[in-house]
Amino acid sequence: MAGITTVLFDLDETLCDQRRHGRAVLSEAFSWCGLDPFFTWDEYVSAVHTVGGTESDVRRREQCFERLAEADGRDRAVGRRLAYVYEGLRDYSDVAYINGAEDALDSLADEYRLGLVTNGGPDTQSPKIDALGLRTLMETVVLAGWETPAKPDPEPLDVAMADLGVGPDETVYVGNSARSDVAAAEAAGVTSVLVPDGARPEESAADHVLDSITALRSAPWRA
Repeated sequence: MAGITTVLFDLDETLCDQRRHGRAVLSEAFSWCGLDPFFTWDEYVSAVHTVGGTESDVRRREQCFERLAEADGRDRAVGRRLAYVYEGLRDYSDVAYINGAEDALDSLADEYRLGLVTNGGPDTQSPKIDALGLRTLMETVVLAGWETPAKPDPEPLDVAMADLGVGPDETVYVGNSARSDVAAAEAAGVTSVLVPDGARPEESAADHVLDSITALRSAPWRA
C-alpha cells in the first residue's frame, strides 16, 4: 500500500511483556492475604471487560476484585484488601521488549513516524513506557481508557492521528488483539496489522497477520 507515513503501536503483549505475569502476582497476593484462591486470572480479565470505564487501572482492579469477592459470597472488603496487596507486589516498570520488537521499532523509525496507543492509565502504563525508553521514539502517546474511551473505540486512534496531522489512509496500527486493536483500527479506517500473542488465527479481519513482530521490518503494507 502506498502513502503510509505513520505506524501506531499497541503496548502490552505487542511491544513488551511484564517479566512477571499477573497470574503469579495474583497467586502471591492470595497467599499474603491467607486466602485460598476464589477466582482465576482469566475470571479477573473477564471482569475487567465487564467493568470497563475510564478510571485508573488500579481503581478498576479494585472494583473487579470487590465484585469477584462478592460473587463468591465474601465481603467486598476482602477483594479490596486483595487488590491493595496485589498492587504492592506489582512492579509496572519490570518489563522487557518482546524479542525483535526493539529492532523493528528502530528499523521503522528510519522511514515512518511512530506513535503509541495503549489501553491503560498513567499509573500502570507510564512506568512501562519510561522503562522501555519509548518516549524518545514515539511522537505521540495516547492512554486509551484514560484520556479517551478505551479501544476498541476508534477515538484513541483518531486522537493520535490528529496529534500527528495525518489521516487514516496514511496510518497503520499494530497490535496483538483482534478484539480491541484490529476492531479499533477498522473503525478508524486505518490499516491493521495483527501480531497475535498466541496461535495464528485461522480467520481475522486484520489487513495483515504476522507470525512475529520481526516481520514488521519488511513493512508488509508495502506488498
